[in-house]
Amino acid sequence: MRTRGTDILLALSLANLNLLQVWRELLFASPADLYWMPTAAPHDYAAAIFVMVVLAAVFFIVLRLIRRLPERPADLAFLALIAVALINLADLLRRTLSEGWSLARVMRHLMLLDEPWKIGVIASLLAFVALCLAILLSRRASRFVARSIYVVGVILSAFAVSNAVQALWHLGTGAQAGVPGTPASGAATSADRVSGRVVWLIFDELDARDLFAQRKPDRDYPAFDALRRQSTYFTRVHPAGGSTVQAVPTLWLGRHVAHAEPKGPSQLAVRLDGETEMRDLRTLPHLFAEAKARGAEIAAVGWYHPYCRLFPAELSRCHEFFVYTARPTRTEGFTDAFTRTLNSLHVFWRWVIQIETYERMRAESLDAATDPRFDFVAVHVSVPHRPYVFDPKRGELTWFGAGLQYEDNLALADRYLGELRDAMIEAGLWDDTAVIATADHGRRDKGDGTHRDKAGIVPLFVKLPGQRHGAVITQEVHAEIQRDLILELLTGTAPGVDQLASWLDRKGG
Repeated sequence: MRTRGTDILLALSLANLNLLQVWRELLFASPADLYWMPTAAPHDYAAAIFVMVVLAAVFFIVLRLIRRLPERPADLAFLALIAVALINLADLLRRTLSEGWSLARVMRHLMLLDEPWKIGVIASLLAFVALCLAILLSRRASRFVARSIYVVGVILSAFAVSNAVQALWHLGTGAQAGVPGTPASGAATSADRVSGRVVWLIFDELDARDLFAQRKPDRDYPAFDALRRQSTYFTRVHPAGGSTVQAVPTLWLGRHVAHAEPKGPSQLAVRLDGETEMRDLRTLPHLFAEAKARGAEIAAVGWYHPYCRLFPAELSRCHEFFVYTARPTRTEGFTDAFTRTLNSLHVFWRWVIQIETYERMRAESLDAATDPRFDFVAVHVSVPHRPYVFDPKRGELTWFGAGLQYEDNLALADRYLGELRDAMIEAGLWDDTAVIATADHGRRDKGDGTHRDKAGIVPLFVKLPGQRHGAVITQEVHAEIQRDLILELLTGTAPGVDQLASWLDRKGG
C-alpha cells in the first residue's frame, strides 16, 4: 500500500542508488582499493549525507506530484521517473561489468560474429525493445511493473539507511585511517645541492606511431615536432610495461616490474623481472629516493598512482590526481566535497573530472617547472589517456566528448607541451634544464600498444642542457634506462649528445 511513509522510503532508495559511486569510494573500498583514490575527510561524508537528503526530498516531491495524476498517466510518469533515476546506476553497472567497452567497440565485435549469431543477437535486442513497448502500451502490464518496482524500491531503502548510518559513523570518527599526509608545499634548503636540473614528463598512453610514423595527414603537433628538432629522439624504445600500474614503477626503479599490486592506501607491492618475491616498492632504490640522497629538491605532479602518499619523505612539493573517481583530489572543505558529490550524479562526470584534472595538473606542473628551487620536477600527464575532452577545431575543452577520439587528446598533450616550453623559456630555465618526455605505454586500442617486446611504441625525447639541434638514436633501448640518465643529469655526470649512444652501450640499453 502506497503511503506518505513508503514514498519517503522509495525516495531515499532512489537517492541512495544515485550515490553508489560515492558510497563505493567512501564506504566499501578495500585497503587495496584506497590506493586508487584520495584520502577521504569528514566533510566528504557530510556532503554525501547532505546530497542524499536533498536528492531524496526532490524524489519525494516528484512522487507526491505523480500521485495527483489519473491512474494511467501516473503509472507512465512513475516508470519515466524510475528510468531517469536509474540512468546513473546503469552507467555504473556498465563501467563495472564491461570496463573498456564502448558502443563502437560492441558494434565492431557484433559485425565480426558469424551470421546466425549476429541474427540471434539483433533479434534478442529487438525482442527486448518490443517487450518494453508492450509494457508501456498495456495498462495492466505497466500497472504491474510500476507496483513491483515500487515494492522493490521500498525494500531497498534499508540499504540507504545502512549507508547513511555508516557515513555518520565515519563522520564522527574522522578521516580514513592509515594514510600518510601530503608533503609540505615548497622546497627546503639544502647545503649539498645537485648541479643539474631535470623536468621529466610521462604522458599517459602517448603512442609514438600516432605522433610521427602513422600521423594522420590532417593532424599537426607543433610542440612535439619542435622538441624533436631540439632533442635526441630515440626511435626504438621498448615500453616500460603494458599498464600504468606496473609501467610507471618500472620507470621509477630502472628495472622491469613484472607484476604490481596495491596492498594499501600507500603501499604498492612489486615483483621484479626474474624474481618470485613481492616486495614493497618503497624499500627498493627508487628514483625519488636516489635523487633525494644526492641532494635534489623534488617536486611531483602525479596522476593515477598516489605519489604524495608513496613518497612523502622524498618530495618537497607534491600534487596527486586520480582517475575515474568522483574525487580526483583531496577535497578542500564541505563546499568542494558537495560540488564533487553533485557532479557524480550525471553520466558525464568522468569527462568533467578529466577536464578539472588536466587544468589543475597543468597549472601545478607549470608552476613547479618554472620554480628554480626545484632540481627535479616529475610530471605524470593525464593526456592523451581517455576520456577524450579536447576539441582541436575550437581549441576548447568539452565535457561532451561525443565524436572525439585519441588524436584529439593527443593535440591537447601537444598544447600542454608547448605551454610548458613557453613558460620555462619566459622563466629563463629552458636552456639550462634537461627535459625528458616519454610515455608509460602505447595506445591500448591498437592491440600491440602495450607489448613490452615491441620497440618503437613509446616515444623518448631527451633535450640536454644547452642543446640546440636534434639527433636520432636508432638502437633499441628499454624505457627504464631513463632512471640512470636522470640521476646522472642531476649530478652533472651525464654524457653529451655525441656520447649518448656509447653511454647506452655501456649501460646495456
